[in-house]
Amino acid sequence: MSDPFPAAHPWTTLENLRNEGGGSIVNGTVDVDNVAKSLGVSKIHVRNVIEQFADTGRSKVFAAITGRSGADTTRHAGVRGALIAAYGPGKRGGAVDVKAAAKGEGVHSSTVYRWLNGKSTPNTDNLAHLAGTARRAVTTKAGRRRAVQARRSTSEGKHALNYGARLRVTGYQGVEGYERDRTVYWDLDPDQVDAMWNSYVDGGEAGLLDWMRGYAAGDDYGNTEDWNVFHFDDIGFPDSGST
Repeated sequence: MSDPFPAAHPWTTLENLRNEGGGSIVNGTVDVDNVAKSLGVSKIHVRNVIEQFADTGRSKVFAAITGRSGADTTRHAGVRGALIAAYGPGKRGGAVDVKAAAKGEGVHSSTVYRWLNGKSTPNTDNLAHLAGTARRAVTTKAGRRRAVQARRSTSEGKHALNYGARLRVTGYQGVEGYERDRTVYWDLDPDQVDAMWNSYVDGGEAGLLDWMRGYAAGDDYGNTEDWNVFHFDDIGFPDSGST
């Protein structure tokens, strides 16, 4: 995990943010004033760094939870990543549902194919519209619901709902106050998979964190209270092909 602004402020790392600010980037509870004072940087800089980490973490969680591999919902997303995020994969295995993308963006299917192949670039208005559609997919409950429902209907999604799944989460996490960079593997039964998806739909990455707190506090993870994720770095389902 790297600093979004390494050249300007190499000391503004996740570890320093957690040590000086506490709380969680995921929940928006980092003490910005204390971080700025302790590190000798402006509050604007701290907020920018936090938002950069939040933006990348939000995008990675969305891609994994919805199964939209390659999706990018960040503010600097490329055309391909934004199309995957906004419209999901095609019904016949294509990276993007070209028919849905063409309809949503108000262009011909051949135009979408040219965008994907790098043979043409969306104009300014197209780019702005696509970026907005991709952002709404991750930042609104309606967008997350559509994406998760599509995931549920896939063979992998149905398998998880019938047999469970293994969840892998990498990030700065642990019992609150003792977070560090680590990876956890949690084996979920079908009801837990369903609850995880519902929590994500309802609250996004913060909803996923709330669900993780409940899971960690249960018997499956040794009744570990106060689990916190300061930042999501990577997430996946290694047994389902979504790594």
